[in-house]
Amino acid sequence: MADGSYTHKCRIGNWSEDYELEQLRMKDYLARKAAGQLLITKYQAKMNHSLQPVELSTSTDGCVHFGDRVLVYSVRTQGVLSNDIGDMVVSGGSQAYSVSTSKVVKGPAARNVYIIEAVGDNAPGDVLRFGSPFRLRAHPTLTGDKALYLHSQPVSPLSASKYTRNQEVLLHPAKNSFDSVWKAYHKDKNIRFEMEGEPIPCHAELMIVHSQTRQALSSDTVKFDNDFGVEYEVCAKTFAEVAKNQTMKQEFNGEITPETAQRNELNKNHWAFIIQKPTQAAQ
Repeated sequence: MADGSYTHKCRIGNWSEDYELEQLRMKDYLARKAAGQLLITKYQAKMNHSLQPVELSTSTDGCVHFGDRVLVYSVRTQGVLSNDIGDMVVSGGSQAYSVSTSKVVKGPAARNVYIIEAVGDNAPGDVLRFGSPFRLRAHPTLTGDKALYLHSQPVSPLSASKYTRNQEVLLHPAKNSFDSVWKAYHKDKNIRFEMEGEPIPCHAELMIVHSQTRQALSSDTVKFDNDFGVEYEVCAKTFAEVAKNQTMKQEFNGEITPETAQRNELNKNHWAFIIQKPTQAAQ
């Protein structure tokens, strides 16, 4: 009977073309999988590489030294300075990479540990002092033979932070550029001058200032998404209290406001160098 001549096994339409296209898609998928070009494979490789555990330096005298491997902790966001070598930016004709602050989930990792490099007459092992120039280099486990440094330059139409349009901060390969030189200062402006030349204690809150532009490294709770989750923007800008607010606070505390020379900086500009102490290293 005619009703029984058609079953689900019959091929209709352009079945041959559909079959060939399916086979081609499968071959392309297997080839890209073998070459590590699948998005999930690239993501897993990036996570494994960037989140490799690394050791922090150990301080025996309670101070920070040139050559130390440190976490740069943000008081405002309660995260640490991190980088994303998968987020490339062209800066000054060179490949640069974005930085942010992020929470530490599983301890120090390749993407959030930096080496304090000496500038000028200072040498590795010397104590880092307030007002001394230094560079922050990304950990070699992350970058290999290519040295990348925390770098910033004045705001321009071609150079500004992505979200707040302040002075941009990136990881950049230009070691000999003055754009990668920073200085640390005491967070209290009233004793900042007196503290210059004094050793920087581990975990002490301080300001990190860009030597060329005199803008302070800052991070605020400006959130954005990347491959590592929700993180916070980093830029170079000195944030200070509104003058009226500061004056009212000082008058409430009985202080003489005409003696105030400068506005107080906000904790967006406050950081700390985190290093292992001997007791932590022993554990």
